[in-house]
Amino acid sequence: DYAGQTATAVQKSLESKGLVVSIETKKVSDMESAKEGIVIEQEPAKGEKLEKGDILTLYIAEIYTVYPDFTKMTVADAQEFCDQHGINLTLTYEETNSVEEGTIIKQNRTAGVEVFTGANLTLTVAKKPKATPTPTPSSTPSASPTPSSDPEEDS
Repeated sequence: DYAGQTATAVQKSLESKGLVVSIETKKVSDMESAKEGIVIEQEPAKGEKLEKGDILTLYIAEIYTVYPDFTKMTVADAQEFCDQHGINLTLTYEETNSVEEGTIIKQNRTAGVEVFTGANLTLTVAKKPKATPTPTPSSTPSASPTPSSDPEEDS
């Protein structure tokens, strides 16, 4: 069983014994704790006898990343994730009182879907609604017209 060993080291060792070794990749999520270049599986399986000229296939992880649930992250953490994976991030803002300002409330990529470098991701972030201005009472009373007592104006 060569699982957990470095594929190139196993390949060199077995080829020196006359075996033909092929290294192939198998997609695994990075959440499965696979390491780059490490054998995760082999064919034929452990325990089968091999002779000179036989072919042994070693499988190493082709690690991929999936989109997380950004609504559980800060905008800074989301930006760091995008920077690490070559994702183009666009932030849009939506007025709401239902969550704290700055909280990610929507994402256009479903959590759990594979990430591809160069992809576009849009996150919607909560912002406080614009305050509606309330009329402020005037501190100086407005002048009201006063009746004139000038007799000449009555004619």
